Amino acid sequence: MINLAFPILNYMDGWLAGWFPDLARICTWGALSGAGTLAIYSVLSDQSAIGQLKRETRELRRQILGPELERSEVFTLGRRSLILSFHLLFKTGVPALLSALPVVVVVCWLSAYQSHRLNSDNMPVQVEILPTAQGVNLTPPEAFVREDETIGLIRGYKSPPVRFIHNGRIAYTGSPGSPPTTHVGKKVWWNIFFGNEAGYIDSSSALEEIRFQFPRKVFWVGLPMWMSTWEFAFFVCIGVVALAIKLIFGIK
Repeated sequence: MINLAFPILNYMDGWLAGWFPDLARICTWGALSGAGTLAIYSVLSDQSAIGQLKRETRELRRQILGPELERSEVFTLGRRSLILSFHLLFKTGVPALLSALPVVVVVCWLSAYQSHRLNSDNMPVQVEILPTAQGVNLTPPEAFVREDETIGLIRGYKSPPVRFIHNGRIAYTGSPGSPPTTHVGKKVWWNIFFGNEAGYIDSSSALEEIRFQFPRKVFWVGLPMWMSTWEFAFFVCIGVVALAIKLIFGIK
């Protein structure tokens, strides 16, 4: 379901590629996601009601902290404060979840297309077949190098799709290099929402998993890995832009 948006995002990203390098495009997507999320949230949420609930909650807290309250009054005000807090959570939580859906789509897309890369040194990508590579034939032959149990996928090989044939039956057909995909398995229930761009192993096959050792895409050399990949730049840009819009426009 989420994957239906990927061709549109790829088209837009291809247009941006004519102007910006990879890292700048990721920051652009982060900024657009942050701005879009706040815009959707401000439209879906009842800002006046949220503001009123926040004012009432603050007033109740001020009264609860008053020095001359009876115990029964404290319980009454505390119960009222709890009710208001749940109302506020509902008023803000539902729009926040709905406004986050476009970000989820962009995150899934970036995870598929910006997490890994093809080898830069023209070396084949190591392939691991589980539970075993015995009895597996690989086609077309020019897409692979094979020495005993060691299998390599030729760098950059994309078309036609490769095939893994196990005991005479096709177990997998797909293009794991476009985009570079590190894991191919059998389809599970969550693939209804977020599918694997490289495809799946046939459900009746004895093979369980195929791993492709594509290297991680790094944008900042010399930094810790968690700061060098797309996730750091993307989420920092989301946070900065969303916070700025929230403060500038007073979104509650």
